[in-house]
Amino acid sequence: MRISKYNSGDEMVIWANKMVPYSNPSESYQFFDAVPWPRECIPERMEYHNMQLGELLQGDRLVNTGVSVKFRKDQEKTKICGGVLTPEDVNAFRLAVTNNYHYDLMIDELAINLVPLGRDLVEAAPELMNQVFVYSTLHFALKYNENYLVEVDVIAEDEVEFDHGREKEFSLSYSVTWYESDKPTEHRVNRYIERDRLQANELRTHWLSVINAAAAAVLLFMLLLSIFLRTVNSDFARYSASVDLEDLEHDELMVAEDERGWKIIKSDVFRFPQYKELFCAVVGTGTQVLVLLIVLVLLATTSTLYHGRRGSFNSALLVTFALTNLVAGYTSAKLYTQMDGRNLALSTISCLTISLGPIYGVWTVLDVIAKIYGSTMALSFWVMASVICITGLIAIPATFLGAVLGRRSGKSGFNAPIRTAKARREIPKPPVYLRWEVQMVLAGLLPFGAVLVELAYVFASVWGHKTFSFNGIGVIVIIIVLAVTALVCAAFSYYQLCAEDHEWWWNSIFNGGSTGIYLFLYSIYYLMLRSNLSGFLQVSYFLGYMFSVSYACFLMLGSVGYHAAVADGRTGARNFSQVLGLMAAGRQRMYWKPRSSKDDDDRAFRRLQEKARSSSSVLRCWSSENIQTSMLCAIMIQLDAQSDNEHRNLLTYLAR
Repeated sequence: MRISKYNSGDEMVIWANKMVPYSNPSESYQFFDAVPWPRECIPERMEYHNMQLGELLQGDRLVNTGVSVKFRKDQEKTKICGGVLTPEDVNAFRLAVTNNYHYDLMIDELAINLVPLGRDLVEAAPELMNQVFVYSTLHFALKYNENYLVEVDVIAEDEVEFDHGREKEFSLSYSVTWYESDKPTEHRVNRYIERDRLQANELRTHWLSVINAAAAAVLLFMLLLSIFLRTVNSDFARYSASVDLEDLEHDELMVAEDERGWKIIKSDVFRFPQYKELFCAVVGTGTQVLVLLIVLVLLATTSTLYHGRRGSFNSALLVTFALTNLVAGYTSAKLYTQMDGRNLALSTISCLTISLGPIYGVWTVLDVIAKIYGSTMALSFWVMASVICITGLIAIPATFLGAVLGRRSGKSGFNAPIRTAKARREIPKPPVYLRWEVQMVLAGLLPFGAVLVELAYVFASVWGHKTFSFNGIGVIVIIIVLAVTALVCAAFSYYQLCAEDHEWWWNSIFNGGSTGIYLFLYSIYYLMLRSNLSGFLQVSYFLGYMFSVSYACFLMLGSVGYHAAVADGRTGARNFSQVLGLMAAGRQRMYWKPRSSKDDDDRAFRRLQEKARSSSSVLRCWSSENIQTSMLCAIMIQLDAQSDNEHRNLLTYLAR
């Protein structure tokens, strides 16, 4: 923020910003258009303040009021302008006051927020609801430190009653008082942040609420993780116990006939999904949103984005979104190439469509509605051209550049641990709880529950007049949501494979993204039952923005779900392949004498025998050691290898 230096008597312009109903922050109007001011009060030529793109995107329109104050010079009450208002003008003022209209002012880049236009007596005395008052005088209390303005306050006073349907002579006045302050000039914007932050008790309550919700989410996370790991370990132990070593004499190692689960469909686990172009585009765009979120969090936590820089968040969001299209193109093209895709251009265009299409669609509809209402949220031609240029000259080339890089990186292949069979295995009918729609309903509950408490504070900031202070609370909530989503999607993917259903790819996207659907449903609940938002314009902006956020959340968490599921599938398949390889090596070793001495064999065998004796069951063989040792321990317990010389030779070789 630029800080100007003044000498005593220098003039400082008072700028007026948009006027909004207090309950509808998106329903903003230009200061001189919102109500019918007396003609004498409206400047003949409007002079607008230079504003950044981010300010224009949030509807700011700073206009010169034609009134100025002199630095360090007190001003007695002085009339600015006045005139006679017609009955229609009076009724318009009454309607604006009844709707609780407020406006913002600015002096030397210091904002004066939420100055009331007037007040009515509906809340204080419903029987006097016809009485409406408009403030006619603004008293400015300004503080300075040497040659710098450091703090601005304004008090609206001198109420004038406006009777329904009657002419009214109305004039505006102002007064100024200066106070000396020792506040450093570089800290003059801190007042706005501290004023808008939650009070100490409220902040403590906020922390306690989030900690309680986070603790519950962590406990459920640990419970689910414990159940999941126990199921996996039990599955591997059961498999090791069901293998008969006599089968090693056959040409191929086979799983016991009664074996069930994902090992039966091991050759179909990494069979690529249908509609690969669309799937890769969704994963790429979701990864882009995740990177975008990380960048914005870093900017927020390092105070790069703060209240003193008007529109800084919108500007950062627009530029970062355009640049991160490189990530979308790279991720999408790399995955598509790994899946042996033959139409990379279609996949890249799909990625661009998923990334830009819904955003442009929602933005266009909302802009048309804002123009119909005459709101400042409607964008001018030059603002629209700037946004289109940023996306056209940065986002689109970045996507195609990422696609070129991703294609080169993906030529190494998908590197699946198990080779995919040519014939597709038929999928049996899944149990009810593993149907895709049921998975979506269940998978989104836990991540959404982790973020639910924080949503109330975020909505109060975005759709109210509080400044959301992004601190450790937000970081904790984001980490919990990402971790819980990854675990839930990995678990559902594993259980789906255990049910011999190898079409887990799209389900992992829907399971992770279902939290975005819950977010949109909560938005509708908030709109109908928790907020005071009203009017078609405000409701349209609320639903449009929340749809965009929910859509981005769906893509991001869907991508997280896919990455978690494929990592879980790779780990399980890799471990299974290692076990098969060890046993195949053991079968060959039965016919060749090891080159080691008898003493080495005895020592290796005794080490394995000790582990088996110390384990009371197959499950207890499972430890933090590698899977080979755990498997051999389980096999020894089942076969009682101490009494079988042939098994002794085999296990001794494997142990070494």
